[in-house]
Amino acid sequence: MSLYEQTPRLRQMIRQAREVAEAGKRAAAEQLYAELVAEAPDWATAWAEYGDVLKDEGDKQAAYEKSLMLDGREETALRGLARLRGELVDESDEDKETTVTPILSGGGMTSSARWEEEELVEAEPEVGVVYCQRHPKTRTNLRCYQCGVPICSACAEHTPVGYMCPQCVRQAQSTFYQATGMDYVVAVLIALCGGLVMGILAPLVSFLALYVGAATGTLIGRGIRWSTERRKGRYIHYLVTLCLIGTGVATFLGYLLFFGTILVFLPAEIDNVSLIMFQFQVGSFLYLIFAPLTAYYQLK
Repeated sequence: MSLYEQTPRLRQMIRQAREVAEAGKRAAAEQLYAELVAEAPDWATAWAEYGDVLKDEGDKQAAYEKSLMLDGREETALRGLARLRGELVDESDEDKETTVTPILSGGGMTSSARWEEEELVEAEPEVGVVYCQRHPKTRTNLRCYQCGVPICSACAEHTPVGYMCPQCVRQAQSTFYQATGMDYVVAVLIALCGGLVMGILAPLVSFLALYVGAATGTLIGRGIRWSTERRKGRYIHYLVTLCLIGTGVATFLGYLLFFGTILVFLPAEIDNVSLIMFQFQVGSFLYLIFAPLTAYYQLK
């Protein structure tokens, strides 16, 4: 086993590329092998198999020759070059990947031979038709490399190690979300207290509330990250945003009630009160926009 095959990430990548190639997905297999040789440029096996999935003969020859430069005994590259030159390839060995068998479910035809055959004649109907697990009416040859369930191109999510279904992607992302229940409580308390205080003060500076709101969101976001020791939560940024919006709306309504009362009981000062009320409304509105948005992107 080569050094590259001992690396779990690269081993998973080439396994996924082989499965996609066997499924007849030339474009997807070509992309996976391109990423593989870019990450492991000295892996002769990867270059040889990359040559098998390429369509252009010049590109195929370049990939095979690159493989042989790295390992002059790479059998896949030797057989590939022989096919390009039109030489007769010994197919008596059952272990060789060049053995051609009918295109049936479970057949042993390699991806390169299968594609060459399909370019000449129309493929026979598949015996075992596979449908996407999430879209039962969509036929597919692609499977999630993690759990193996059939997935269509609409469901498949491309990751550095291959295509995965949405469920496996969500499970993989869960390892990055380590926030505890107490972290959620702390985040909500900081957002409510900070949002309420700054929601009262921000309207006092009218148009400058734009900067006050952005600064408030930044400080609250960083304060929560520090308090939770930078543990990420799947829903923390949503909760904090809702808390800031709630406190901003509450203070805005409070100011409306306050100035409405003044307008009722102090009709002589109605002009000045109306102007001040307008300035407070602008300040509250600007704060209500920028504070939640800034906090959201700080915690996302």
